[in-house]
Order: sequence, then structure tokens, then C-alpha cells
Amino acid sequence: MELLKRNKIVDKNLADVDRNRKIKLMKTCVLTIGLLATLTLVSCRKENNSALSISGPSPLASKSETESKPKLAPLCEPTDNLVAYFETKKHWINICGEGNQKFFVRQLKSDISKIIRLPAYWNEESSVFLANSGDTIYAVNGEGLKVWKDGKLVQYPINNQSGSKFNIGNFFSRLDGAKILKTIIAGIFLTTLYIYGRPYIHKLGSNGRAIAYVVGIVAWPGIVVACLAIAEIPLGLLASLTGALAFGFSFGSRQVVENAATVALNLRDDVYEVGDIIGFSGDDDFYRVAAIKTSTVKLLSLAGNAGRILNISPSVLAQKEFVNYTQDGAGTLCKWVFPISLKAQIAQPGKGDIIRMEDTLLKTAKEVQLWIIQNTKHPEAKATFAAEANKEKGRQDIPAGVFLTKVEKFIHHYAVALWIPGIEIYRVASISNELFHRAWHHAVENHNLELATPYTVDDTDMVEATQAIAQSLRESFSKVQDLNKNEHASIKV
Repeated sequence: MELLKRNKIVDKNLADVDRNRKIKLMKTCVLTIGLLATLTLVSCRKENNSALSISGPSPLASKSETESKPKLAPLCEPTDNLVAYFETKKHWINICGEGNQKFFVRQLKSDISKIIRLPAYWNEESSVFLANSGDTIYAVNGEGLKVWKDGKLVQYPINNQSGSKFNIGNFFSRLDGAKILKTIIAGIFLTTLYIYGRPYIHKLGSNGRAIAYVVGIVAWPGIVVACLAIAEIPLGLLASLTGALAFGFSFGSRQVVENAATVALNLRDDVYEVGDIIGFSGDDDFYRVAAIKTSTVKLLSLAGNAGRILNISPSVLAQKEFVNYTQDGAGTLCKWVFPISLKAQIAQPGKGDIIRMEDTLLKTAKEVQLWIIQNTKHPEAKATFAAEANKEKGRQDIPAGVFLTKVEKFIHHYAVALWIPGIEIYRVASISNELFHRAWHHAVENHNLELATPYTVDDTDMVEATQAIAQSLRESFSKVQDLNKNEHASIKV
């Protein structure tokens, strides 16, 4: 019961980790795109409100717009044409035209006798009508009226017929839709490119995972800054936002220090990331990297203390001696569970406590895994494995096809981490190691083991089988090491 409870805890924790990673990724994508759109809106708004840079539709009023104001007689002279009409909270304004000459005419609503008539001209650069009267400058377009006196802005624009109330429709109508669309498209493209391209970064040489780690730190702020640049955000605003994003996305100066320490101390093949399975020297447990937080790496126990959480500083972890089984397995680590049974009874030293058997089996599997990982990295060891296969007491008496047919269901890839119930196999590489073939041949053939059917429920057989495999693996690898003593130094397992 205790073991079953542990396995349920492990499965639940792993499922929660996977679900949380997916939710976090979705939230990040949505927040990134939302941030891009918001910043673009703010930028466009800033541009709209800048002095003499009032964007928007042409201020020329259409005929229908003019005819919709029957209550107001045009302020133009009989010989003038009405070019444009504006209305603010306090004034009626007409732009009148007589040939190539334009006039700015303003009438106070509270006193229609007060009329100002000034020569005006259309400023192409600022998209406004301008009129001068001594030290006073009037600027008007669809936004409203601005008045400057002695170089100081003394009257702010008031939207037509809206008084001082904010009109969300007018706000969005003045924005540059092309910029917003361009920003969102760029954000979606760059986000998709990063998500799908990130796995390939791992393959960029021996330090691919270190490169991926660094890219992961700067990716999201980099995407945001790139999209804002594409949206033609003003340089001053872009620079301030870049600084804020660089600080915010790295979770402050403390995280910057932690990240720098982690990268500097891990520029080798064992750089870790969320989802990796690692183990420490002198510790029989396996740990999955569940989360990398501001100053803590969260490790989830997968073995004897299933479900236990271990928190450790990234810089401390970087300096500890640990084996990254995911990385050493070329990133192909995955899980297979096979129940097993016996075709015949075998002699066993006794069942013992199930928890103790699990711990013994896990320790044995870990020793085997470490031995394989350490040795298959060296060409000399691979040559030794190949040479062993050609010796008289090697596999010559068993055709390769028969051997693989019988065993490959068990070890289609290296079985490097085992526990009960059944056998949980972590796959790290394709079969190419003759040494491991021989060890499994010893365990399977000598103890007459086979895979159980999906309906097998004989727990006793599974316990005995796992004991047999643990014992056989120890014996087999000890014998192989003895054979190799003359060629290589003995390796402790």
C-alpha cells in the first residue's frame, strides 16, 4: 500500500509539473502579446498628443458633416467657401477659403459678437491649420483647438461635441491600426519561432544547453523589444522600456546574479533545466527539476522519498557533483513501465521488506546507470564492449536476432533506473553496448524471466523478479569488470 501510495504521489506531482509548465507558457504568450498591444496603444496615444503633431483623419469636413449643422450659419464671408468646420466646448470655428487664401474664423458661443478672423495656412508636417495673431498661435484640426501664447500652451484641445468627457471610440479611431496589427503579427511570429526553435538550440555544439539557458533568460524581453522596434516606437520610450523589461524579466538584480553564476559554473554538458532528472553523489534518490525560481531550484523526489521537495540555490547546485541523466542520455529520457512474471520458480534469499527491496533495487540500478554513463563516453570502453562480444563465452551461442527478440521488449533502450511494482525503465540511448546486452542476457536467460501479460496480477512474481534482476545485474557487471581488469583500470560501481 505504501509503495502504491508513493507511485500515485509521483504521478500526480509529475502531472502537476507538466500542467503548470503548459499553463505558464500559455500565460506568458498571452501576456507578451497583450503587453505589445498595450505599449503600442500608449505610444500611439503619446504621438497623438505631442505638440503640433496631431495625427488623425484630414480635418477637411465632408459635405454631409457640414450639412448636419443647420443650427449654425457659416462664419465665412459670402464670397468665401467653407473648407472645414470645428466645434469645441466654448467656440465655433470655421476655416474659410477664398482662392488660395485660407482664413481662421473663431466665434465665442457665449457671445456671438466676439469673432476673430485671421489668415491661416495648412501645415503638412503637423497636419493642422495654423493662424498667427501677434504672440498668439492657434492650431486646429479634428482633435480640437490648441492655443499658444508667448511659446506656452494655454488652451488644450477639446474633442468635437464631447466636452471634457473621454470618448473611447474617438481614442481608438485616432490610433494607427497598421502599427498595432504589425506589432501583434511580429509578436506571434517571434513567439512561435522561439517556442518551436528552442529544442534545436540544445544541439548547437557541446554547450547547446548552456546556450539555450542563456537564450531562455533574455528571450521574452528580447521579443518585446524587437516588436516595439518594428512598431516604430519612439527611441526614448523604447530605451526606457527596454531597461525596465530587462530588469523585470530577470526578476531583479538578485536573479541576475543567480543566473550569471549558474551559467558561468555550468558551461558544460550537465546544465539543467525544468524536466531534467538528476542525482547526487552519495544520494540514492533521483530528482526531477520541477521549477527554477528566483533564487531556488525545486527538485522533486522520484524514488525512495517520492513526492518530497528539495529546494536548492542554483549557484550551489552548479557547484555540487551531480549527474544529469537527461543530458547524458542525449535528451531522450522517457519512462516505460512493464510488469514481469516468472516462467519457473527461482531460489531467492527471502522476500524481506518491500520498501527495503525497492531501495536496494534502485541503488543497484543507479550504480549500473552511473557505470554505463561514465564508460560509454570513452571510445576505449566502447571498443572493449565490442571485443567482449567476440569472445568464446560471449554471445556467440545465442543468435543476435533471438536475443533481441526476447530482450528488446525489456530493454528496447537501456534500462537504467528500476523500481517496483514492475520495472520502470528510463530510456537514455539506443542499444549499442554489448556489455549491457550480456548483463541482461545473464538476468533474463539464467532466471527464465519473461514479460507478463496485461492481465498479470501476481505481485509475488514481480517482487521475486525484481530481486533476481538486481542480483543478476550486480553479478554480471562484476564479472565483466573482472574480464576488463587486464585492459583497463577497475571502475567502482
